[in-house]
Amino acid sequence: MQKAGKKVQHRSSADNEKRISSGANRNIAQNHNAVKAIPDSASYEEFSTAFAGILMSSGLSCYSSDEYAKVFYKLYCDLLVENSKHNLTAVTEYKKVILLHFADSLLAAEHIPRNSTVLDVGAGAGFPTFPLAIVRPDITVTAIDATAKKTGWIASETAVLGLANIKTINGRIEELSGPGGALRGVFDVTVARAVASLGILSEICAPSVKLGGLFIAMKGDSSSNECASMDKSLPLLGIKHSDTIIKRISEAPESELFTRNILVFEKIAKTDMKYPRMYSQIKKAPLF
Repeated sequence: MQKAGKKVQHRSSADNEKRISSGANRNIAQNHNAVKAIPDSASYEEFSTAFAGILMSSGLSCYSSDEYAKVFYKLYCDLLVENSKHNLTAVTEYKKVILLHFADSLLAAEHIPRNSTVLDVGAGAGFPTFPLAIVRPDITVTAIDATAKKTGWIASETAVLGLANIKTINGRIEELSGPGGALRGVFDVTVARAVASLGILSEICAPSVKLGGLFIAMKGDSSSNECASMDKSLPLLGIKHSDTIIKRISEAPESELFTRNILVFEKIAKTDMKYPRMYSQIKKAPLF
């Protein structure tokens, strides 16, 4: 694995775009027909224009090609259809989906070392799982969530998109990464995108990371306050804070910026066998 914080240089992007374009049905008319009855759904023309603009405004222009727009439009359409049945996400307006689900998830892509096994904790509707798997075919992403309808959707949509680098687990990470657990110390990278406070995230995520691996927490502006008290507790989890990368995404160059702090932790020792505790205990008395 590469060292923490070292950006991954993307190679053969044209080959990857060709791969994803041929993997699933990209019939744009069919995709739009599936969602046009849903209020505020977008045509491909509307979506692709916003997709390119938002990614360019957010420093993600390397993912703004027409081929990526097609696969993300397919994902957007399928998400709207599924959400109308099972309420997977509150974010459905197409520019917000691009900004808060797609672009935000892609911010972590360059910080994941090549050929990594990645665990997405609290994957929800599949973010950052889907965006990372789409643009990084070299990695394998395992999405874990305690809600069966969410992991069921991720598994189903993975097949629809023709992606071979996504796995799903329906369960609780703190139960599966305890001493002797199947997920303890097995992943190169564990990523969590603002599903809880940093004190809670660190305890439930760190045990799943193998020695030499990374825990990446994607947090908002408030993370600076959370970081102030974490140093004494991190050795119990076998991790150290190695970097904080501040990213900003926006709908357009002149638009309001959304700030994402990407906190990178290195796994330098085995996690104390007392951790993780049961979630009720973690929530009641976080380590920091």
